[in-house]
Amino acid sequence: MTLNGGTFNTAGFSEHGLSGAIVTAGIGALTLSSNSIIDLGAGASILAFANSSAQTWSGTLSIYNWSGTPVVGQGTDQLYFGTDSTGLTAQQLGQIAFYSDSGTTFIGSAGFVSGLDGEVGPVPEPATWFAAALVAGAITWSQRRRFARSFLGRRKRIAFYMTGALFVGTFSASANLLQVLPEMGDLARWTLFSMGNNGLNLSGFTAVQGDVGAAGSGIVSIGGHATIDGNLYYRSNSTLVMGNDATITGTRFHNRDSELDNGVGEASRASDHALALAPTRSYTSITLFQNQSITLQGAPGETVVLSLKDFVMQGSATFTLQGTATTNFIINVTRQFSLSGYAKIVLSGSVQWDNVLFNVRGQGADVLLGDNARLQGILMANLRTVRLSGQSRVTGEVIANKIVMSNGSQITHPPVVSPEQPPTP
Repeated sequence: MTLNGGTFNTAGFSEHGLSGAIVTAGIGALTLSSNSIIDLGAGASILAFANSSAQTWSGTLSIYNWSGTPVVGQGTDQLYFGTDSTGLTAQQLGQIAFYSDSGTTFIGSAGFVSGLDGEVGPVPEPATWFAAALVAGAITWSQRRRFARSFLGRRKRIAFYMTGALFVGTFSASANLLQVLPEMGDLARWTLFSMGNNGLNLSGFTAVQGDVGAAGSGIVSIGGHATIDGNLYYRSNSTLVMGNDATITGTRFHNRDSELDNGVGEASRASDHALALAPTRSYTSITLFQNQSITLQGAPGETVVLSLKDFVMQGSATFTLQGTATTNFIINVTRQFSLSGYAKIVLSGSVQWDNVLFNVRGQGADVLLGDNARLQGILMANLRTVRLSGQSRVTGEVIANKIVMSNGSQITHPPVVSPEQPPTP
């Protein structure tokens, strides 16, 4: 289907298929040739296009009279592109604008809803996230059950069961980065996530606040007064070797391989997508010594992308990322990444840790954080070892092939609701 200006009016009717309980395409892939409108009308419309990520889009696609459920989806009106989070590119998502009426009341640009089943919906501005979470938690049970009985029979999704808990605990923090990298899914639930064999080693009074996932086989080693203040998930064919002086305050899960596999897939896809983004600044490497500093500014709604060879900070160097709650920073690094001395990465304005991704690509030298270094953000090194030592601190998340923490290093993470906890009423 091609939209080349004008309005496609559904008049409240639906066009989609069903495969078991899954909504499938009722229309082919969508090509957008110029500014166009899809008017969902006054009734309940489910409109499902085929995966359109390979189609050419030019202009803005405005969705009029949308009355679905933001963020979690499966409401009165539903709009699908494919059956997973690859149905549209990040650029195409940015070309969609949702309105609650006939083009006057803008309610958000597009993002994939939490079920990641191809449905897209408006992503509220950050100030409305908490309110949206409360509304979702309050209405989801009655509205979705009624809707599911009417249209989808036995359809069940993770978001259906735990919208209140998961949305408040995870998606409120990750909304902006998920708009750019929807492949991340629920990856932000982890504080540490290792993917390689023998991939996790904690010792020497290290401290981890939040849930830890070890997706590889082999040995998971926790000793030397190390503490995990959260749950530990490790593969069914791996072995936990834990010293008497080590502590895990939460639950140990040894049978959640599918959740770990899901995290590996999300990390791989998100890293690939991040690397494919075109740089928006001209830096080729960042090397800071002594008291040198750089401040990188981003505008509201902007995704700042750097493509670097090396990222090295020593002494009392400072790297500041300044922006608003809708500014994202993606920093791709292909060679060396290290912080030492009193080097620190600082977030300024309303930028949060999960607006920031350091994406260290390829096999290569270990990623190092030592001495009293400080990092805020998500540090991802899918094919490398990340080593934290000394009194180094990370506020956010570390994802790597292998993670080694020693000598009092720490990582903290905002509260995350684990999947096994019941939804908030």
